[in-house]
Amino acid sequence: MFDAGVVEICRPYLDLVSEEGEFDHAFRRRLHDEIQESTRLDHWGSYLRLSAASAVKAWPIWESRFPTGLPVASPIGGAIPERPELDLTSEPQELGRLNTFLDNKFQLGADYFPAISAGFACWAVNRDVIEGGFSVDPDAGDLDIDPEAWDPSLYAAIAIGGGAVWEESGDSEARRNFWFWYLSDAVPRFYSGQ
Repeated sequence: MFDAGVVEICRPYLDLVSEEGEFDHAFRRRLHDEIQESTRLDHWGSYLRLSAASAVKAWPIWESRFPTGLPVASPIGGAIPERPELDLTSEPQELGRLNTFLDNKFQLGADYFPAISAGFACWAVNRDVIEGGFSVDPDAGDLDIDPEAWDPSLYAAIAIGGGAVWEESGDSEARRNFWFWYLSDAVPRFYSGQ
């Protein structure tokens, strides 16, 4: 059962998901901060599990283009969004090599960008585990942030939607559905300790 207080906090955020499927960084951070203030608990672990769930949800997009997986940070066999286990590294050098590996995939062309975003969702979870905290201005919009600091859920939304909302590409309904899942299932699940 989800924490009723967390569900109530999430409810008005559903109205902030745009028709194009945008749910901006400032809203995502405000949501996290509001839950943390309401519960008076440190929810960094909850945020990491939520991030991993987002990456696992986008993982089939990666597999559709690159069936071999990632050198590190990919989901373990059988991982599902409800049990989002990733094969994480504690070595910054390995994470740096993964970043380069993913960057090099961009040379394959725009048809591969959604899959690459799914890979970056996994990379971003591992980055957050290693760095251990938010490093971006909470009021910044997605386009104000260096892509290397984007959160895993944004990468997952781009992967699932087939493109970023500001690129005016992809499937806005798929992006909306991702954010609705995020707000109505994933956030309540992981911030309720499930």
